[in-house]
Amino acid sequence: MWRKKGFTLVEVLFVLVIALGIAAYAVPNYRRSQERSRYEAALGLLTTYGNAISTMERDMESDGYNFTFPMTTNSFQIPTTTVNTTGVQIGSVEQWTDIVGLRNIGNASNANRAFMWAMLKYKYAEKLPSTDSGYSFYAIGTNTARICGGNCKQNQAGGSPVMVCMCQSNTTNSTGCYYGARMLRNGRIEKFVKSGNSSQCAN
Repeated sequence: MWRKKGFTLVEVLFVLVIALGIAAYAVPNYRRSQERSRYEAALGLLTTYGNAISTMERDMESDGYNFTFPMTTNSFQIPTTTVNTTGVQIGSVEQWTDIVGLRNIGNASNANRAFMWAMLKYKYAEKLPSTDSGYSFYAIGTNTARICGGNCKQNQAGGSPVMVCMCQSNTTNSTGCYYGARMLRNGRIEKFVKSGNSSQCAN
């Protein structure tokens, strides 16, 4: 009589060991790939907002208005929702008069919101995606020592001032290699990692 053949325990264990080995290699790499994809998408948004701010400042300057965004010493977080215009009288903002007028009466905080409102309304940039990208974005003032772990200070780069900066909203990634980046006013992008992770991060 023929006996029914099956897998031995050793064979099953051998296959299981191989599967676990593949998973141990593939899962972290997949996670790292996802982190990198989100980071690259966020870098695109950082560049878009940096270029938009720079272009709008130049347009204002060409019309005779000298304005550097943000007008406050603290940073201005770029919103993912409609800009709050409470207390901001916006009528002829396309002529820049409302923005500069708010600044001139010492209301720099409202001037910042008016600037952001105009930047979105006149399509210098699109509103940040409402879905959570995992990153927060900031226009950088002169007193931003605590933003993104101190990586966004105006004099961080030594030469050109930092214009916009981004970092993870919550540091849940596995290595901190895709923590954040800053865009300088000369257009240069500088990436930075979470403190203590530089030795394990590729360029």
